[in-house]
Amino acid sequence: MKKFVVTLSILVFVSLGFANVSLAENDSNQQTQKVELTDKQKKELGKLHKEIYEKKVNLINKYVEYGVLTKEQAERMQQKMEEHYELLKENGFVMKDYHHKHHSKE
Repeated sequence: MKKFVVTLSILVFVSLGFANVSLAENDSNQQTQKVELTDKQKKELGKLHKEIYEKKVNLINKYVEYGVLTKEQAERMQQKMEEHYELLKENGFVMKDYHHKHHSKE
């Protein structure tokens, strides 16, 4: 039963990532609008992104604890998440199309 729950959790975790990529690809066909957020909005978004980051770190640590991921895998994942958070922060928490620019159809 434990193995089933862990496997199901991994599938959900991975499928959410693919869903985000699929949505981003569909949106990339549309023109991007220039959006300026207020300081209050940036602060609120920053807080939410930080909470999400911390929850994901906790989740990854549980996978390490249960033996699903190695410590090295977890560190790489956390590093990528930190880089993404910093990129969002630099851009005023306005999400942009960061991924797969070399795959764009021009």
